[in-house]
Amino acid sequence: MKVALIQCPSWSETAPPYALGLLAACLRQAGHEVYCFDLNINFYNYLKKSNAELSWGTSGGSNSWFEIDYVHKLIEDNKTYIERLVCQILDVGTQVIGFTVQDTSRIFSERIAEMIKEKDKEKIIIFGGPSCFENSLYHLNFLQKAYIDAICLQEGEIAFLDLLRQLEEKNELGFCQGFAYRDKSGEIIHCGRKELIQDLDKLPFADFSGFSHREYGRKTLPISTSRGCIYRCAFCNEAPIWGRYRNRSAKNIYNEIVYQLRRSPEIENFFFNDSLINGNIGILNELADLI
Repeated sequence: MKVALIQCPSWSETAPPYALGLLAACLRQAGHEVYCFDLNINFYNYLKKSNAELSWGTSGGSNSWFEIDYVHKLIEDNKTYIERLVCQILDVGTQVIGFTVQDTSRIFSERIAEMIKEKDKEKIIIFGGPSCFENSLYHLNFLQKAYIDAICLQEGEIAFLDLLRQLEEKNELGFCQGFAYRDKSGEIIHCGRKELIQDLDKLPFADFSGFSHREYGRKTLPISTSRGCIYRCAFCNEAPIWGRYRNRSAKNIYNEIVYQLRRSPEIENFFFNDSLINGNIGILNELADLI
């Protein structure tokens, strides 16, 4: 199946989005045809060329991406360019379009999804990422919007494959653990949680072949050594989001670093996306020794 994966503003401008790279690797390994669109870097570089990057909205310690009026005005002020990006997504002819959604990219993602549905109501739009997880502020509220068909309630590498398999077999959304969706009658169906991935070493290495490293501010790639946190601090949502703490082996992490450098020798450093890198001191020591 042909699938488009999208990262909307605002997110990092220094490296490709890790979530899209890892999800693309999982889908391609299963035989799906994947197209990645980092609208975040596209839009950032577009504004930068017109000397308007100051309107990016994250200066002075504030974050305007949480304000719906700010985001909608930014899109409207650059409507011609944004519509061009939407047309590029539609031109690849995918049936399923998935968005990775964080709190800072939520409003922009919603508007792009709405624009896609306005042009083609047959597209199946899936939201996933931290803003869709069950402990988020938004969660099932996404499905109140007619242009969002389903949301992934947790980590999506395995769950998304199950959903695509179901779509291939039945050509419609149905009950699939790890997701909530809106059925034909408009009822929201919560399908329950799927078992978390226990062995992270079994996941493929992130695939950044759909991204141009020249577009980013640094020669950097993201990587992750673990998920979750060993603590349960009341003020933090990392533990509830990811469930129990799980880590990759030092050898597996090292092998990915070698793999990525062979594919992209221009890369100068890696950014660790972990909640904490020292959750397992033994593995951290072993990784340092291997490097």
